[in-house]
Amino acid sequence: MPLCILIPRRIIPFNKNHLFKHFFSSNSSLDIEEEATASSDYNYVELKLKMSKFATSGDFNNALHTLNLIRTPTVIEYNGFIHSYLKSRCVSLCLLAELYDRMVKIGPTPNVTTFNILVNGMFKLGRLDEVLIVIRDMCESGFDPSFTCLSTTLKKCIDAGKLEDCVSVFQLMMELDYVPTEPTINSLNSKLCGLGMIREAWFMVSLLLGKNCLQGGYSYNPILWALCKSGRSFTALKLFYLMKKKGIIHNVSAYTALIYGFGLEGSERDVFRSLKEMRSNGCKPNVITYTVIIKFLCDSGRIDKALLSWNEMINEGCDPDLLLYNVMIRELFQNDRIPEAMNLIQVMTQKGLSPSSYFYAAWGGGLLKVGEIGIASKLLHYVISNGCVDVVLCNIYLHCLCRDNRSREALSVLKDMIKNGFLPTNVTYNTILQGFCTENNIDEALELLDQFDWGQTGPDVFSFNIILATACKQKNSSMIIRIWNRMEYEGIELDVVGSTCLIRYFCTTGKFSDCFKLLKSMTQNGPSPTLLTLNVILDKLCENKYLGEAYKLFKYFGYFGLSPDMTSYNILLHACKKEQNNLLEGELFRYMNSQKLKPDVYTYSSLIYGLCKEGKLSTVMQFRYRMLEYGVKPTTVIYNTILQVLFRRGKFWEIKSFLKAMIMDGCEPDACTMEIYNRASKSWLKSFPNFAKILEFVICGSSEVIHVVIMIFLENTLQFLQQLEGTINRMFENQSSATLANLASKGGDKIHECNCLGELGTGMDLDFCQTLILSNFLQGFATPFRHLPEPIFKASALIHRKSPEEPIIHCNECFLCWVIMRFKKGSKVEVFNAKEFPSGAWQRAVIVSGNGHNYTVKYDCFRETNNESVVHKVSNKIIRPLPPPVSRVECLKLESW
Repeated sequence: MPLCILIPRRIIPFNKNHLFKHFFSSNSSLDIEEEATASSDYNYVELKLKMSKFATSGDFNNALHTLNLIRTPTVIEYNGFIHSYLKSRCVSLCLLAELYDRMVKIGPTPNVTTFNILVNGMFKLGRLDEVLIVIRDMCESGFDPSFTCLSTTLKKCIDAGKLEDCVSVFQLMMELDYVPTEPTINSLNSKLCGLGMIREAWFMVSLLLGKNCLQGGYSYNPILWALCKSGRSFTALKLFYLMKKKGIIHNVSAYTALIYGFGLEGSERDVFRSLKEMRSNGCKPNVITYTVIIKFLCDSGRIDKALLSWNEMINEGCDPDLLLYNVMIRELFQNDRIPEAMNLIQVMTQKGLSPSSYFYAAWGGGLLKVGEIGIASKLLHYVISNGCVDVVLCNIYLHCLCRDNRSREALSVLKDMIKNGFLPTNVTYNTILQGFCTENNIDEALELLDQFDWGQTGPDVFSFNIILATACKQKNSSMIIRIWNRMEYEGIELDVVGSTCLIRYFCTTGKFSDCFKLLKSMTQNGPSPTLLTLNVILDKLCENKYLGEAYKLFKYFGYFGLSPDMTSYNILLHACKKEQNNLLEGELFRYMNSQKLKPDVYTYSSLIYGLCKEGKLSTVMQFRYRMLEYGVKPTTVIYNTILQVLFRRGKFWEIKSFLKAMIMDGCEPDACTMEIYNRASKSWLKSFPNFAKILEFVICGSSEVIHVVIMIFLENTLQFLQQLEGTINRMFENQSSATLANLASKGGDKIHECNCLGELGTGMDLDFCQTLILSNFLQGFATPFRHLPEPIFKASALIHRKSPEEPIIHCNECFLCWVIMRFKKGSKVEVFNAKEFPSGAWQRAVIVSGNGHNYTVKYDCFRETNNESVVHKVSNKIIRPLPPPVSRVECLKLESW
């Protein structure tokens, strides 16, 4: 069998003096001479003992001389000589190689014992490369290495990381029908897959399959994980089903690998399909499986689904570990769901899990991300003060102080920490520099750059970029030159970030010629410009009304090896709208379609801005509907742009419906919305003061203030409502509900045409009637607030029901009704629950947090096993205020009430 095929090429093949050939030297001191036949005076046993003594002491020459005194020494004597010599503490591989070469050329020929002695000796000396050479020479001599020899060699190669040699030894073992132990196979596969040698790992598994030696899935699971981690999940899926056909029973690790791979590729459907198949085959997910699923959902922004998976895990009796708690708590903090995160922290501590530094880092980083800088800094200060000094924790704490404009305090804290043995990194120093630059203390930042003990590496390019970016932002040319000179002194070359900062500076100061010179230098000498670099130039050219030059640069993107993205198109489209260049706008859209790029919210924002400027309101509305159809959520800026046109034109009805749509889409009115309202209130809204008041407090967004305004608004109208109640009752008696619906839908300018109001008298305030009937506002009073007068309840209840027998209900479709339903933290409400109760039931809860569209509520009636209240996130459509208490009710019993 040609073993040279199995041994890697880097091992030198044997030729003359092949064994230990690389130990030969030109000035070798050994000169082997042919000795005369041994004198009969010498006793054979004495000579053998004397040779062994010389060899064991390391005296190679005297041992060899003694060996030659033996008459016709056999391979046994040579083996004894080699064995004794390898026991010595001063083995010369060069001399040993010469002896072996003499045996091959002159004799006696080495036998299997010779090779075994050499292998064991090389193992003892730790010469693994020589072991592999001896094994190859042994095979070429026609001897088969033993299982122990090859198994030991394989383990040693695995430990030494010689994976190519491992594969060769493994193949030799398969040729000799030797099967390595399962732990050895698993270890080798893990090492191969860890270094990306998936093909070699599969080659080993295929050999085992061919000999029916693969009993479980542990040996090929590393291949599945390696394929999934490298983005080849569907290849892993094929392997998964191939092994299933071979009769391999998959374990939880195999399913988890597939779930991880599909999650890495963003395929949520395949993730949960694999989970379903896993359960159907009787394989129970473990904490690692749930960690992979929950982290995938958190990274995808599906925090609610992650919480559902968390509850499934708890219900299945699988306890989360500290890592999973860290992942979940960090995501809750980053999504501003602090109460839920605090509940998890409490549960975690009750279960005896001690928070690690990673946990506190995740906690502090999450609070920092949602803007809770004060809480984050207090927390981290407490943790660090109690002895948890981790470099990541300290860096986050210093970052909190710098974000809070307390850079000098951060510097003082860092000095104290260094005195106590803390070893800062470049990230630590760069955090301080960033803080000083954010506060525009650029001179102090440059001084600190010189004062910091950077160690042997010195400040990195990020350190200089921080100061350079601030200098460019401040248009401080002298500071830019100082930083440039300092970078040259330190031997640090400008990277693409620094180059982009300089390009932004040149464009901002109007030095476009210098900008293009730098761009040319970047193209020729590096660093290569990025898409951000070119977009910065595009933006500044369009800002300075150089649309033609910007378009020329846009067409040269391919010269830089880049393709325009949506940001590039949005910059040019916005400039086209400003300059009303419809021809170029159409050409850009054609290019965009050819690249198969989809318009984003900024694209629509630019188009709507231009159409509003041209007064094409109907087209604007079509674009808004198209956005919703394509799944692009309008922003507050878009709504403000449209509202500005509606207010300017006095579109009474459209303002109402648009404000409702704006709030229902989760876009809260901001200061710009209020400014638009203030301008309108000084003009045409003066004629409708009551409607103006409601709009003002709708925009302000305070539900308590809205209630007060409604009370003031209705304070002097009880007589009107009492008369209205009587009229409505007579309508129901006459079965004229259609007339009532007509009343609710009529406009204020046609109120005199409503015959049903004729019975109310003619002394009513027309503005009040307009505001009351406007856009179904009267329907909003169906909400049973206990502090509203009783006549309002009765009149509003009749509006909502089709017959007097129907109970009072809450309407989710009315605009004012929805506005009133914008709850604040701590409000007591009822939530409709159709999951626990098939027919549905309203259950009491308290508002924890919310944005007007969705709310986090804590139920009063539900309790966890640890007696904690259940917290859920629900839509505003299934929430209503807590109704007033009732003393008498009707119950259905024996088919009667």
